[in-house]
Amino acid sequence: MKILLTGFTPFLDVDVNPSALIVTHIANQRYPGLEIITEVLPTMYDAAGARIEALVTEHTPDAVVCLGVAQSRSAISLERVARNRDSTIRPDNAGAIREDTPIIPDGAETYLSTLPIERFKAVLAKQGIPVEYSDSAGAYVCNHVFYRARHVLEQQGRAIPCGFIHVPGMGDEPPGLPLETMIAAVESCLHEIAQPGTIHYDALAAQYAPNRSTHPGVMNDLLVSGGVRASSKVAEIGCGTGNYLSALVSQTGCEGWGIDPSAEMLAYARQQPAAIRVQPGSADNTELSPGVFDLVYSVDVIHHLSDTAAYFREAYRLLRSGGKLCTVTDSEEIIRTRQPLSTHFPETIAPELARYPRIADLESSMGEVGFGQIGQRTVEQQTALTDITAYREKAFSALHLIAEEDFQRGLARMEAELQEKGAVLRVSRYVLLWGMKPAD
Repeated sequence: MKILLTGFTPFLDVDVNPSALIVTHIANQRYPGLEIITEVLPTMYDAAGARIEALVTEHTPDAVVCLGVAQSRSAISLERVARNRDSTIRPDNAGAIREDTPIIPDGAETYLSTLPIERFKAVLAKQGIPVEYSDSAGAYVCNHVFYRARHVLEQQGRAIPCGFIHVPGMGDEPPGLPLETMIAAVESCLHEIAQPGTIHYDALAAQYAPNRSTHPGVMNDLLVSGGVRASSKVAEIGCGTGNYLSALVSQTGCEGWGIDPSAEMLAYARQQPAAIRVQPGSADNTELSPGVFDLVYSVDVIHHLSDTAAYFREAYRLLRSGGKLCTVTDSEEIIRTRQPLSTHFPETIAPELARYPRIADLESSMGEVGFGQIGQRTVEQQTALTDITAYREKAFSALHLIAEEDFQRGLARMEAELQEKGAVLRVSRYVLLWGMKPAD
């Protein structure tokens, strides 16, 4: 995942800007699964605004986090609103003074942060780091950059996480915070973007088991394109409660192995009617025998993995010569148009885009591992939901990544539509990404 992280140079009476020190420190570290693009912006309205737009356009990041310092504050401030206004008597580093000046003439009056700030607050509070929401990013260069970043993304139609975080000045006593504490806070926020929330799948197994079913398009493609027959050996990575694996074994008589890190999910999988073999394991270390499987696949799992290349390497190891890999996932276009998840719970879009890897990146990674004949297909199913219990019970992980008030609003929309129309349209689409281990 690619995250753009920016800070600012010193300015006025701020001889040392901690936002620059944080960015410089993070630039010199390595974070598995993260590509962090860093830059310290000049504390100048026009130069900083133009630069943030250029960085967003050039690097097409999956998320944008801008940092600045607010010397008088004593907590990490998660900014909620960017306003279309420069207005301060203090000059920037180019000597410019702005008085009630629109940042973008005829632009939106405000933009809201699309960072998962509710989760940021919960994570930082749990770590004992002072944290607060803020509805004022000021009217100086910090707000200017916040607004310009959100504006350029809106112009490009890219609903990725983007926002601004103010840190206090440095100090061991309030209102300052130690630099090490601020670095830890920002690192936690970056990891929270990359691996949204801590979804406890053991606890969710009871909701998943009755509410998650196989997608007919996915099942058909696994059977036909995967060439599954009675003699086939099939492995599912992240099998969950075993719905897909059980269906494949039941329909073909093949031998099926399932791997999942959740003990509770596996407990439900063992109750499936088909004779499937399931065991605990991870996507990068299944402990299954190498070179024996005709098909290795995963369904809605890839976005949970911190190292997708390791998953592809493990799948390659498991497959026999000429064996096939199928990764069932969502594209950016699918995430933006999901019904009813995105239409009724629009707050799910940004965190979902943040955690789902891009199809082009997955294809590139597969090629680097050694897979050939890489291609993709999209399947779709439309159904009329007359029972929305699965949504009430949050049987979809995306619903655990948004604030409770956002969930309740979305649920109310579904309830109203159900009452008015008698059903809620559900459009379920997947991308199936295929590859083959070359024949010897």
